[in-house]
Amino acid sequence: MKTLSTVQRLLTMAKLKLRGWVPYFTHVFSMMRTIETDEVPTMAVDQHNRLYCNQQFMETLTPVEVAYVLLHEVMHVVLSHCKRFKSAVPQSEERERYTWNVAADLVVQQLLERHHGLSEPAGIIRIDGVIPGTNTKYLSVPGLVRGMTVEQYYGLLLQHVPEQPQPDGDNPLDPANAGSNLSLIHISEP
Repeated sequence: MKTLSTVQRLLTMAKLKLRGWVPYFTHVFSMMRTIETDEVPTMAVDQHNRLYCNQQFMETLTPVEVAYVLLHEVMHVVLSHCKRFKSAVPQSEERERYTWNVAADLVVQQLLERHHGLSEPAGIIRIDGVIPGTNTKYLSVPGLVRGMTVEQYYGLLLQHVPEQPQPDGDNPLDPANAGSNLSLIHISEP
């Protein structure tokens, strides 16, 4: 009998919780291929619906917080954030990918806030928070309001998000690619 890894055990508990919260997304999180890695700082998804999980990060969360983070990642898949990025920004650099991650996290956070806000882990990108690496509040950016699309947030935030460090080597999963303290949408180059 094979023993479940820590990540597999935590994800199994999270999936059971999500079946109660959002049964209509069961097919999405059940079909995601899980990759255990320390190359992402938290959890992430990519354009191929793969779920990247950092065990050390997951061990810092309560079971309800793991469920929230998994739902957060599922929402990136459901909302086609990776595919929409490829369409909206066909040629991108690190700064554009980082800004898109921040914008996508704003969308997801607002969608989950009403029903699952009490389950949010610390460090999440929040619409009532500040832009990472600045003292600028999101809601103080001219034109930025609650309920916008990822494309709208991206357009407004691009000039306000600071430059991010380049990833080491050719590793597309380097933490320097992270869009927030919570998740990373892994957008690889073709």
